[in-house]
Amino acid sequence: MKRKRIKNKYYISPEAVLDLHGFTKKEAEEAFFEFLEESREKGFKKIKIITGQGWHNEDFQSILKPFIENILNEENYSYTNAKINDGGQGAIVVSL
Repeated sequence: MKRKRIKNKYYISPEAVLDLHGFTKKEAEEAFFEFLEESREKGFKKIKIITGQGWHNEDFQSILKPFIENILNEENYSYTNAKINDGGQGAIVVSL
């Protein structure tokens, strides 16, 4: 018996995506602020930032995710981890 999947009718999927894989903190910060400005100019409501989960680091911890989250907190943006099929712990969905 197949289960019917119920979709959340209130969920708004991200309208734009920025992938920061392979960026340094400085490059990520510059790209992030540029992407944020462009997204606000276009009137987007939600964007997704892919930071990666840190699987390729020595300690398997993401370097960029806490860095970007800190910037979002300083700028008072609302954000959550992406849904599992949208990147999970390796991506952040930001409400603009």
